[in-house]
Amino acid sequence: MFREWGTFVTRHPYAVLAVWLVVLVLSVPLVLTFSDRLTYSMDSFIPKDLESIQAQDIYNARFPDAAQSQIIVAIKGDPGTAMAFVDRLNQTVNNGSIPNVTSTTSVYEVQRNTLANVSPDLHTGLHDLYDNVTDASRELYNATDDITDASRDLYYLRDNVTEINSELCSGWATAAASSQTMYGVRSQVVSANAGMYQLQGIADVLFGVPNQYAVAWNAHAGTSDGVLRMAQAYGDTYAWVGTHIPPANQALAYGYLQGFNATWNAATPTDLASARAAANGIVTGGYADGFINSNVPADQRPTMLAVRQALTISAYNDPSSLMDAIVTLTLQQGGLTEADRPRFNAIYSIGPSPSAAAIDSVTTGFITAGLSGGDADKARDLYACGNNPDRIWEYVLGNAIAGQNNSTVIDMIKGAWGLGRSMTNESVDRYVLDYAGADMNESERQKLAEIYAWGPRPDASVVSRYVLDEAGKELNESEAELIAEVYGLGRDPSEERLRTYTVNKVNEDLNLEGNLSYLYALLDMDRNTSKKDVEAFARGWAVTHDFSNPQIMPAAVVEQMAKGNLTLFVIGLTDNDESQAATDAVITVRDQVKSLLSQDRFAGLEAYVTGSVAMSLDAKTTSIEDVNNIDKISVVLILVLLCLYFRSFVTPIVPLAAAGTGIVVCFGGLWLLAGVVPLFYLIMTICMVIMLGACTDYNVFMLSRYSEERALGRSVKESVITAVEHSGKSVASSGITAMIGFGALLLVDRGIFGGIGIGLAMGILVSLLVALSLLPAVMTIAGDRLFWPRKVHNGGTTSIVRGIWSKITRKVLRHSKLILVLALIVCVPAVYFTVQLELGSDYVANMPPGVESKMGFDAINEAFGSGSVDKVMILMTLPQDALDASGNVSMPVLDRVENISAMLSEIKGVDQVYSMTRPDGETINYADLSGYPLIEREYYESGMKDRLGNDNRTIVLHTSFLGSPYSVENSKVIEHIRENMTAYAEASGEGTTFMIGGAPAGLHDYQSMVTAKYNTVYVLVLIGVFVVLMVLLRSVFTPLRLIMTLLASVVWTIAAYVIVFQVMGGVATEWMLPIFLFCALMGLGVDYDIFLVSRIREEVMKGKTDEEAIEHAVEATGTIITLCGAVMASAFGSMMISSSMELKEFGFVLCVAIILDATLMRLVIVPAIMVLMKKYNWWMPFMGSIEEQRKVLAEPKIKK
Repeated sequence: MFREWGTFVTRHPYAVLAVWLVVLVLSVPLVLTFSDRLTYSMDSFIPKDLESIQAQDIYNARFPDAAQSQIIVAIKGDPGTAMAFVDRLNQTVNNGSIPNVTSTTSVYEVQRNTLANVSPDLHTGLHDLYDNVTDASRELYNATDDITDASRDLYYLRDNVTEINSELCSGWATAAASSQTMYGVRSQVVSANAGMYQLQGIADVLFGVPNQYAVAWNAHAGTSDGVLRMAQAYGDTYAWVGTHIPPANQALAYGYLQGFNATWNAATPTDLASARAAANGIVTGGYADGFINSNVPADQRPTMLAVRQALTISAYNDPSSLMDAIVTLTLQQGGLTEADRPRFNAIYSIGPSPSAAAIDSVTTGFITAGLSGGDADKARDLYACGNNPDRIWEYVLGNAIAGQNNSTVIDMIKGAWGLGRSMTNESVDRYVLDYAGADMNESERQKLAEIYAWGPRPDASVVSRYVLDEAGKELNESEAELIAEVYGLGRDPSEERLRTYTVNKVNEDLNLEGNLSYLYALLDMDRNTSKKDVEAFARGWAVTHDFSNPQIMPAAVVEQMAKGNLTLFVIGLTDNDESQAATDAVITVRDQVKSLLSQDRFAGLEAYVTGSVAMSLDAKTTSIEDVNNIDKISVVLILVLLCLYFRSFVTPIVPLAAAGTGIVVCFGGLWLLAGVVPLFYLIMTICMVIMLGACTDYNVFMLSRYSEERALGRSVKESVITAVEHSGKSVASSGITAMIGFGALLLVDRGIFGGIGIGLAMGILVSLLVALSLLPAVMTIAGDRLFWPRKVHNGGTTSIVRGIWSKITRKVLRHSKLILVLALIVCVPAVYFTVQLELGSDYVANMPPGVESKMGFDAINEAFGSGSVDKVMILMTLPQDALDASGNVSMPVLDRVENISAMLSEIKGVDQVYSMTRPDGETINYADLSGYPLIEREYYESGMKDRLGNDNRTIVLHTSFLGSPYSVENSKVIEHIRENMTAYAEASGEGTTFMIGGAPAGLHDYQSMVTAKYNTVYVLVLIGVFVVLMVLLRSVFTPLRLIMTLLASVVWTIAAYVIVFQVMGGVATEWMLPIFLFCALMGLGVDYDIFLVSRIREEVMKGKTDEEAIEHAVEATGTIITLCGAVMASAFGSMMISSSMELKEFGFVLCVAIILDATLMRLVIVPAIMVLMKKYNWWMPFMGSIEEQRKVLAEPKIKK
């Protein structure tokens, strides 16, 4: 296939050349802008599904007002000059020269803005405090007077109540005596009534029974039988006794009836009157007297006989006569006169067993007799008390308040009355407090009791202490002190004293030092001055007065923007870091800074424009400069080497021209690719260097074989065809393995590695096309003129060089075992140093020291600390709203934030934690900010709000590190942070989630993701290379041996790197280095092995022994392999002159690896191994023995 291709090119060289010219012409315009198509920020390549990127997306959504990018200007020099510089730069930036500026920040602008912002509140606060102090002084002394009056009023009430109670008690004693008399009368009424009706009860027996018998007799007038009629009368009368005679007298009545009935037998009355007359005759005729004398006790007989004598049945049946008789008997028995008859008549008139009301009516009649209407009413009211002491006490109260119209007097009388008739000091005190505190709550009543407890004339110090205690009860300690201070100003303090106190008191919150004239000036302004006018006054003051008059900002704020002789000026942009607008803004700012620094008034200042955008721009600039420098060095070195080898002025130019053509065409293709796939800026340097080396090597191999064939006398075309057939085959094989190696970078990711992998694979492919088409076409057209002035046709070879390689090879073959043992011994320490390799990505440290953005970055870190620029971000999302009902961050949330902050600060390697509770890295008293000066307090409160997202659930924290945030050590710290946050969320997070972000975390995540795939790439590349080489070399062992020697080169190279850079230089190892070294060496290092082994196999196929084949192959290829290795090493080594540490590292490892592979490995160790393995070098299943393969190889030659 390669011979046929060579034949095609030699037949159509001009067509091939024309195609290349067209492609070249089309590529040139693209190459001119290729650097603008590249991406210089590594952040752009980080996959969006990484936690750090997702955290940044959430942050942008939750904190939309945050600037997307920042330009930082670090100014070193005198602070006064720096202030003027910043002011002028601020004006320049804000004149519209830079679009999309969201904010500009400097310590001076913040000072002025802060003064302007706080002055309206200060103005209002000063006047409010002045008025409040004035009012408070007046109110405090009013309270003093009120308390004094209250104490006096309480004891005035006590005296009055005591006096009223005494009068009430006296009135009660009088009323009680009168009541006793009244109820004595009542008792007499009751007794008289009972006595008279006791007499009537006797009359009921003596006259009532006979009278009823007569009635019953008359009632049975229809009974003719006298005996029966008597029995009926007896029965009815008997029944009447049971219902009309009291039980106590019934036995007497029944006996009296029985005797009466017996006496009745002789009577024969015909009607009621005659019956009553008959009955009266029996009673008065001696029956009653006889019965009394016989049946009644002697002591009762006189009374009953008197009743019998005073009445008749006729008088008994007449109520008036009956009453007169009873009353007369009562008067006689009581020794009373007729004057008493009316009263006894009245008593009798209420009947037997009268009701209490009837008794009371008679009694009150007796009592009120002869009294006037008012006195009679009072007597009746007193009597109505029922002789009850308590009711009489109430009666006294009623009389006391009767006619009173003053409700206060009435209440006082009632209060005194309520103290009772046994009033004590305690009860009086209780009443006074209850009365005075009737409308008070419990707290007010307690205060009243405290005032009362002082006594009637309290000391002034007692009153003042009480006033202050009461005024300060609901105040905090500082407010209570304020009240005491106001009280201490005295009654009616002077205006000057109030002004002085007001300013000094406000300054306690501000904590200003030195001159306080600004505060006096604000206080002297009219209190109704508008906010706008106050702000204008403040800005005017700031312009005309010293920075320290007043020094309004807390030191914590100042030290975030200015420290020592370094001042920061920060420009916020809405453009993201990767945008062209942000880059243009950096360029504009640098021009403005440079223009200002050129002015005499800013002499002595240094200013650096830095930040992520500036660093990306500087990386681009240094990359282009590196490419230009590397181009020159590489070309010079390669020209020198090729001149020495080809001994021609023209020949060295040919590979370089071919490589240059390939580079231009490749860059043109990459320009197109960059529109689809983002390409990292390093690809321009790496691809150019690798193409310069590989393309030159490929072309040198082709030119060398061409000259070798011409030296043997073959024609130009035949030499070209042979070169394409044999060297082209080796070149194609090497190129395929190189493309496999570089293409494998796609397995790492689709970002940096994928872009570089595609770019390098494309570069190798273009290099192959150049070597297999463009160069053969040029050789066909130009022929031997390419080697002028050297004669190549039948020119022979250089025997001196061949002799050197022959001697070396023979010694290697004689000591092959020793060489192999020594190689294995060297591998032991090499492996040890290799495993010590620590990967990192401290891209800032790797930037050239003289780059402006790095100088600014270093200056900031030196002044503010290593973690002041790039910090790790922790997004903390709560399961519930972080705000309380008042709209402030709730205390439980702040406690949780502080717990997490404390946990983070304890992680080794963490320098500071910045959070709601640690705005400046140190814990504040977040539970009570009142103890801080006003501005500092507002700063802390604002910081809390700024760290809370717009969902009121997302809280952001930041951590800075000890040392560079991108160092290997701090990459481990990031993992520790994640582990701690995960453990916290699982243990006590209560639904709180965490995400870690920020530039250091993003780079660390990307590095971890990529390096985790390295082993997979290693394995797949080895398998791919093995398969290709097995097919190409038709051997199983040789590809395995080739891979092992390549791996040995990798190990030895990394060991050398660790010793030189990591151990001796203390340089951070770029984490991409191992994979690039591996893929590059697997792809490019195979070249030399294939050239050597292919030539050995060619010689073996010609019938030589293994020793002869190896010696002849080394003689034939040693120089060209060494030359190509030197060319490749020169290309890679030129990277070491780069200002970028990354390129220095890449240049070192690739240069050392190529030198080892092209010399020691290919020309010493490989021959030593192959001579020991002999026939196994070519063993391949199903391919037959080496002799059979020779026959197959020889057949085409016989045919020809």
